[in-house]
Amino acid sequence: MTKMKTAILRATVLVATSLLCGASALASTVYENSASPPDKYYSPAGINGIEFGDEIDLAGTDRLVTEFRFEYFLKLGASGNEQGRLAIYSQNGANITQGSVLAIAPGTLLYDSGNFSLASGYQQYISPALSFQAPNTLTWAVTFSGLDAGEDVGLLLSDTPQTGASFRDFWQKNSSGNWGFFEMDGGGTKANFVAKVTAVPEPGTLALLVGGLAWLGFLGYRRKI
Repeated sequence: MTKMKTAILRATVLVATSLLCGASALASTVYENSASPPDKYYSPAGINGIEFGDEIDLAGTDRLVTEFRFEYFLKLGASGNEQGRLAIYSQNGANITQGSVLAIAPGTLLYDSGNFSLASGYQQYISPALSFQAPNTLTWAVTFSGLDAGEDVGLLLSDTPQTGASFRDFWQKNSSGNWGFFEMDGGGTKANFVAKVTAVPEPGTLALLVGGLAWLGFLGYRRKI
């Protein structure tokens, strides 16, 4: 093998390895709904153990989710045993009809954070490193627990997302474990909770990119011989 060929192949391998190992550098925001400053939050009645959340549409084409974050408010002076739990679902569950509206409920569980401790005040929860394939539409839901009398916690509300889209209503499970969708203030308040989703290209897309680099390296070699 010639020195030129060896150098080109080595450079191609280095770039390809950097792309595969540093895929986070290719990360993009596929959903974002931010509130600054935070001034509104939603807390369902009897919140202990109630799962509720937002159905959202992701923007762009990146679907390998690497990070999810959301914001909540816990009333100051909490006792310290309050916990939260994040779950993310595909929108492929049962058909739900309420009035004249037909919707598809959350279905397949894509991610479950397990319980995590809450802190007082306005806070942001950032998931540990994630890696799951997301559909174009999903529901993220939170369950709060460990709240004593007089304690209050809820998800922050914002308006129209800056990236992606959110439905005006929200999903909530009843005591039987069945999903239903609800409006806030008779539809006067958008049930758009503050969250941000980050994703990278699917593995197949990275493979095509690496293959393209290898082909360019080969063409460069051919020009030199």
